[in-house]
Amino acid sequence: NGNTTGQPFIYVINGTYTINNTVIFSGCQTYLGPNAQVIVNTPSYSGNLQLTNGTVWQAGCGAMWNGIIVNSGGSLLVDNSTIQDAKLAIDSKSGAPFTVQNGSILNKNYRGIYIETYAGTHPGIIMNSTISCLNGSSPINLPLPPYVGVRAYSGIETSNVTQVNIGVDASWQANSFDNLEMGIINANTNLTVYNNNFNRITYTSNYQRGRCISSTNSAY
Repeated sequence: NGNTTGQPFIYVINGTYTINNTVIFSGCQTYLGPNAQVIVNTPSYSGNLQLTNGTVWQAGCGAMWNGIIVNSGGSLLVDNSTIQDAKLAIDSKSGAPFTVQNGSILNKNYRGIYIETYAGTHPGIIMNSTISCLNGSSPINLPLPPYVGVRAYSGIETSNVTQVNIGVDASWQANSFDNLEMGIINANTNLTVYNNNFNRITYTSNYQRGRCISSTNSAY
């Protein structure tokens, strides 16, 4: 244990990387191998992962990586940084807090953020950030297996949470969802959405595709 700060160099992560202390990547380029996975916090520890100052996490070996799991007791900060090429970029379990802010980008991930079962108001925050499937400003399909040739599926998903707030009540902190199959998928959750812009999310004949917000068995 102890605090670790990644200096602005190039890093490579393969396999499972477990974070049980405070780890800060500041201005770093990080490449993740196929199916690589980052787990923030295991029992009896308090893991804290921070991606700041233009840090970029992306696939490094021609295939998507699994993503970041934030367990109860852990936390994640993405500040002015980018996460891309993951199957599921951020998975928040049991109310684990995350903050995505300050011009951060979740791009070319099959699924952006999944907020799992939690009895209470979830502490996750996303503001002034973009969830997209773009090459520069142009819409594209995912370029890497196992989802090569399809559009990113979802921006944010919720399931069985007492209350989730997406965005904040300040128009200058608006989020953007761009070129996804689904913007927000909400299930069995009270959902409040503030200042989110949805672009190039077009209806298709596939079930539950092409909707900015889909809400099932929920108060929205």
